[in-house]
Amino acid sequence: MGVIERVIGVAEFEGAAREAVHALKYQNRHAISGLMGRLMADAAAEAGGSLVVHVALHSSRRRERGYDQAAMLSRHLAQALSLPFEAKALVRVRKTLDQVQLAVAERKLNLENAFKCEARLHGENVLLVDDVYTTGSTLTAAGQALRESGAGEIIGLVFARAEAGADRRP
Repeated sequence: MGVIERVIGVAEFEGAAREAVHALKYQNRHAISGLMGRLMADAAAEAGGSLVVHVALHSSRRRERGYDQAAMLSRHLAQALSLPFEAKALVRVRKTLDQVQLAVAERKLNLENAFKCEARLHGENVLLVDDVYTTGSTLTAAGQALRESGAGEIIGLVFARAEAGADRRP
């Protein structure tokens, strides 16, 4: 798979899982992040991560929304797994277009050089958290920045996957 060793997803991006993601992401229903984070922790219990990092929103998007949903999920799953959460490790250094309407090639270009890792990771095995996996472009771009800062194994961990490509864990 390249920079990302594997991707673990809790559910397919449909039905209740899709509703949960949309409730958290677009309807300010923060309380659901606790359950989602714990389900992600259950799915990643055997993954072997030593550190949790989230795919950060750009500061302007975080200000618009008022919060970063991937950070919320990360806090809950890190707590459930008793792992450190490095909330400021990964920074989105430039504003990118919303990925939803972009084709695969456009997604890759959109995210090129979009992330910078502010931490020295020195071989840490990272659980890289995002809410939804579609093409893998976001995780790959973020993972590249982590790798450049010395990360060891990088495992993508998402709540839902929109297409095949992520392992489904019971």
